[in-house]
Amino acid sequence: MVESDIKDFGSMVDRISGLPDEILVSILSLLSLKEAQATSILSRRWQYVWAYCITLNFAENILVRFRELDREARELERCRYVNWVDSVLKQHRAVNIELFRVAFNRGPRSSIDEWIQLAMRKGVQMLELDFSAHAPLLDEKYRFSGKLFGIGETSGLESSCSEYIGFKCLKVLDLKSVEVDQVVPEYFISNCPVLERLAWCERDPVIPKLPNLKRLELEFDDNDNYALLHLASFIKESPCLHTLVLKLIGYQSKRSPFSRKRAAKCSHDCLKVVKIVWYGGCCRYNELVMYMTKAAHYLEKLFLILLVVGVQELTVN
Repeated sequence: MVESDIKDFGSMVDRISGLPDEILVSILSLLSLKEAQATSILSRRWQYVWAYCITLNFAENILVRFRELDREARELERCRYVNWVDSVLKQHRAVNIELFRVAFNRGPRSSIDEWIQLAMRKGVQMLELDFSAHAPLLDEKYRFSGKLFGIGETSGLESSCSEYIGFKCLKVLDLKSVEVDQVVPEYFISNCPVLERLAWCERDPVIPKLPNLKRLELEFDDNDNYALLHLASFIKESPCLHTLVLKLIGYQSKRSPFSRKRAAKCSHDCLKVVKIVWYGGCCRYNELVMYMTKAAHYLEKLFLILLVVGVQELTVN
């Protein structure tokens, strides 16, 4: 580099730092959370800009790392993860949160409860909890308890929980490897008036009205003889549903999972896309496919994601 170039470089003006905070925050929101945090060392101007980001994604390939660790290393990594989340939330200065996503091996219940409560107080729009990296024999699942919101097993729908403005703003709720108290679903979902997407695995759900739900992801044990009944109830309570994703687990059973109890006939005018994951192609699933094609009057696409074959797409005219 010639001397003139060095002088020109030294005289360059930092125009980015002079941009309004709103623009800088928007730029940092395009980075990963750790990358955004790293900008705090650039200068005093940048020290707390990242803390105003409204996207808090703590799921940066964490699950992959957890699954590759032994128990001792897993525990160490879990402590580091919890400390990281705690540190970020203590420094967070934005009034609202658009996305709050955690994905790791379940940590201390008290910490997770505090994270969720903070997200709710800040009007979170997308809440995603993924604890699927847990070791079934070593760890208990995190329980989404009614006590978290100040409600008990006998509480009605009126509770101090209404103070959390997040219920008014929540559009996406995604729970993986999360147990849910029986009292929570009806109360929680009933207080989410703008909920559009729900991903949930629950053996015996209580299904409230879901007037704005557009995308629904459900996970069923295909040995659950009431699976079709629950599915029909979800469809009935979700008049604006556009996309339905069904994940079936425990496919080795040869008996029909819908033999004990028949679901009432229902019809749906908005459902256009259905995806059935781990569809085995066996006769016991034919009832499910036939039910969906009859229920969704204007179904456009039916995806069957097979165990071995791959992905088979059926377009229904």
